[in-house]
Amino acid sequence: MKLHLHLHLHLLISLVQLELRLRLRRLSTVLVLLLVAAGTWAMILDPKTGAAMMVVNGTRTAYNSAALALGSATLSAMLLGFVGFYLVRGRVREDLRQGLASVIASTPVSSAWFLLGRWLGNVAYLSLIGSVVMLTIMLKQALIGVGQIQPLLYLQSYALMLLPLIFFCSSCALLFDSFVPLMGKFGDLLYFIVWCVVLVAQGEAGRAISTDGSAIMLFDFFGMSSIMLILLHHFGTTAIALGGGPFNPAMTPLLLPDALWWSLPIYYRLACGAV
Repeated sequence: MKLHLHLHLHLLISLVQLELRLRLRRLSTVLVLLLVAAGTWAMILDPKTGAAMMVVNGTRTAYNSAALALGSATLSAMLLGFVGFYLVRGRVREDLRQGLASVIASTPVSSAWFLLGRWLGNVAYLSLIGSVVMLTIMLKQALIGVGQIQPLLYLQSYALMLLPLIFFCSSCALLFDSFVPLMGKFGDLLYFIVWCVVLVAQGEAGRAISTDGSAIMLFDFFGMSSIMLILLHHFGTTAIALGGGPFNPAMTPLLLPDALWWSLPIYYRLACGAV
């Protein structure tokens, strides 16, 4: 029994490594990482321009680790939720086009382990992209931010905000690649519609969030309700402009505390990841 499990785990690790190698060797991956880094850099507006990444009731937040980690992770989730699906889908069609499907079918690995390996490969690839975003934001803080760079705080915020979304994108990509009617352009269009509907619905739900949270947060893949809950807890309001907005320069910048997360939003993010 142990030998059988060990063999399956070895095959699983090999499948994940193969998925990563296939993607990392492509020129498109290098281009994607460069575009992600450039887009992330432009995401954080310099307050000298009269606009800031996160504005609460007309007052900007100071660019410390807590604010940059939370704000950039939320903005990245909106983009990654859309782009990530199209980056990891299409592997089944590629296997069929290259004639590898019959080779894969003849291997001793079961369908369940094969799909799990491909799903984990998707998760690992999108997590790599999220890590590039995080490192870029940390560099941005070194240039225009305040306070010390806190890698663990960045890692906590990015893991809690992005991993549930990465699980969602990877699962959708695997489903669409495994169901014939969704393998073509119809599947691409359907996901775009799903992305729009879910993002808008979660944004509206986030504005009505209470300090006790809501069951909708179990399906808050983009983290919209989570960031509203955190800002409501720390600032007493959900009146926020995220992504870029004007602010009153006469007002002292708001400071998000280092103890950004507490048990309630953490439990909700973990439950959302499980969903």
